[in-house]
Amino acid sequence: MRDEAKTKKRLLVELNELRNRVAQLEGKQEERKRIEEILRKSEERFRAFVTTSSDVVCLMNPDWSKMLYLRDREFISDNEDPRSTSLEKYIHPDDRPELLAAIDKAIRTKSVIEMEHRFLRVDGTTGWAFSRAVPLLDEKGDILEWFGTAADITERKRMQLELKQAQEEAERRARELEAIMNAVPAMIWLTRDTECLYMTGNRAVYEFLGMPAGVNVSKTAPEKERPMHFKLFHNGMEVPEEELPVQVAAKGRRVQDYELEYLLEDGSSRVTLGNSTPLYDATGQVYGAIATFIDITERKRAEEALRESRQMLDLVLNTIPVRVFWKDADLNYLGCNRAFVLDAGLLSSEEIVGKNDFDMGWAEQAQVYQSDDRRVMETGQPKLGYEEPQTSPDGSVIWLRTNKVPLHDSTGMIMGVLGTYDDITERKRMEEELRRSRDELEFRVRERTIELESANERLRSVSSKLIEAQENERKRLASELHDSIGQTLAALKFRIEHISSKLQVGLSEEAMKLLDEFVPILQSSIDETRTIYMGLKPPILSDYGILPTLEWYRRQLMAIYSKIHIELDTEISEEDISEDLKTAIFRIAQEALNNCCKHSEAEWVDVRLARNNGVIELQISDDGIGMDLGFITESTTAKSLGLIGMRERAELTRGEVAIKSSPGEGTTIRACWPIEG
Repeated sequence: MRDEAKTKKRLLVELNELRNRVAQLEGKQEERKRIEEILRKSEERFRAFVTTSSDVVCLMNPDWSKMLYLRDREFISDNEDPRSTSLEKYIHPDDRPELLAAIDKAIRTKSVIEMEHRFLRVDGTTGWAFSRAVPLLDEKGDILEWFGTAADITERKRMQLELKQAQEEAERRARELEAIMNAVPAMIWLTRDTECLYMTGNRAVYEFLGMPAGVNVSKTAPEKERPMHFKLFHNGMEVPEEELPVQVAAKGRRVQDYELEYLLEDGSSRVTLGNSTPLYDATGQVYGAIATFIDITERKRAEEALRESRQMLDLVLNTIPVRVFWKDADLNYLGCNRAFVLDAGLLSSEEIVGKNDFDMGWAEQAQVYQSDDRRVMETGQPKLGYEEPQTSPDGSVIWLRTNKVPLHDSTGMIMGVLGTYDDITERKRMEEELRRSRDELEFRVRERTIELESANERLRSVSSKLIEAQENERKRLASELHDSIGQTLAALKFRIEHISSKLQVGLSEEAMKLLDEFVPILQSSIDETRTIYMGLKPPILSDYGILPTLEWYRRQLMAIYSKIHIELDTEISEEDISEDLKTAIFRIAQEALNNCCKHSEAEWVDVRLARNNGVIELQISDDGIGMDLGFITESTTAKSLGLIGMRERAELTRGEVAIKSSPGEGTTIRACWPIEG
């Protein structure tokens, strides 16, 4: 019984243990089912994530040699098994080396891979992807698989590229705009706030203000923020800050052609002319202003100088004794100087404006005057130096020496006529008296000529030669005056006409430039006059003698004719030559050397003045083209070359001249005078 009880008790214990084990097994089964349910739901969520994700999802074996899974039809066609394809197939060839190197490193370090690269689509196009691969490790830390995703960032890349290009384009345009602003001579101020608390400018602004580039140039900024101080004036009054043109423009009102005077810190004063314009945003609201202005200080000074110059011109015109007037194309007077006003019997030059010759005291000559005016305007040719009568307001008749030239406008068209004249009435009276006196003198001379002819035959011959020489000298002087001073005076007259035309059309700046050109022309005329009177009888001849004079004249010719060399050899003292003979020697040397320089084409000329065997000898030889003396002496060429004049000068001083020359052999002129006592 006891054994049965023990057995029963043991069986009960085993039954309880069995029940406990069954309960444990049932609990584990429930746990397994719960875990399986969790895994199932997790797998469903994972599959849903993979299915709905826009990214590419793939699985790779541990060494990336085999693709276990790929979900994306942009990479593979519908009939293609991704497990049989290589990863390299989907990567752009240019990016494969870098990507494979990153994979190799990740396998060795068991680290995550992240990089951007290009990929190839099924249709052959190229896109950009951001790829990320994570290693899946077992409990030992070994890689089981690689889980990877790739997002298509082609559009983002395109937008980034476009943004970069847009930024580069904006930066380029900003640099171009800055370069343009700094290249233009005008000054530019820019403010991006309506209070103008901060303003910047281009290079011209900072150079104008004497400031370092880039600092705030606002005068309306707070006192402690102002980099400098300057004062602004308009019409002599300081401009309040709220009335600054740029400040006004920043409030929405444009300001044009506004002159400001800047008083800078260094004490200098500058004047500018500018415009200020509001800046509007896309909504039409004013957010700032831009001001452009130019420095017109020099222009202001030029205008003042022009005004003073015009005053000076008026002073000159009203001071010179020559009468000056100018008319329009209809022959109405436009103006005149003070001397003309007095001749016309008027009080001021303003009274004559708009009148014509028929309105003046000389109405009976008006038809002739206007006929001359029209001829000058129609032909475009001046009419110079002619004499004509004029009736004065008091009824008396005076004589004029008149000049008329056409007036041109800025386009070169004839717009009127400019005239000048001198009152030669007194000269005409004196000429008439001189003519009567000359006629009377000639009558008396003729009475005595017959008586004196036989006794003074030689004297008359000498006088004839002297008169001829004098006339030749006068002709030469007249020619030089006409070719030099006359041309210069004519040029000055034409420039006055040109200046008058510029002033008539308001081109005062160009007229000022033309006035500045007067000085060199006048200096040239002075130099030419000095050359003429030096040629008549150089003062050096009287002051220093013939030897220094010949040396001076040699240097003068070599300066003018640079291709010719003149050698001077003097073997005589100044005291051996009389004063009268010095002039003759100089004139003969002057004529001979002029011929050498102008006609001989010589390169070398020898001049020798010496005392030799009781005579004073002047010899001039050149290596030029020479001349045919037989032909020249029988023609007028000898007179034009001064050969006859040289002989006559020598004979008048008891000397003689010999000339030796032939074509191609050069020329030698030898003049000799006996030494007195």
